[in-house]
Amino acid sequence: MSDALSSDPQRYALFGLSDSSATRVQVYLSASGSARLATAGTGDVLSGVIAAFLAQGLEARVAAALAAHAHGAAAGLGPERGLVAGDLLDLLPRWLSGLAGGVGG
Repeated sequence: MSDALSSDPQRYALFGLSDSSATRVQVYLSASGSARLATAGTGDVLSGVIAAFLAQGLEARVAAALAAHAHGAAAGLGPERGLVAGDLLDLLPRWLSGLAGGVGG
């Protein structure tokens, strides 16, 4: 399994959980997100959110997990149909402001 981990980390993430040689695995799950995000440019926005969290000093895995959740939760504030990547630029600060006010997403 160690060879698979070094050569194919995606395979390890998908299949390594049942491998008895795994000693410690951390998994971050987010229930946010939907098909609304299946549009051009939303992945670029997600990359920018990850970069913003990294710039604030978060560990890479934590930054990626938080960004994925914020990205999906913010999209949930947008329209059911017709969400475009640019909408997230307004929706993300709105969702994050809700966290600061104790409301959450």
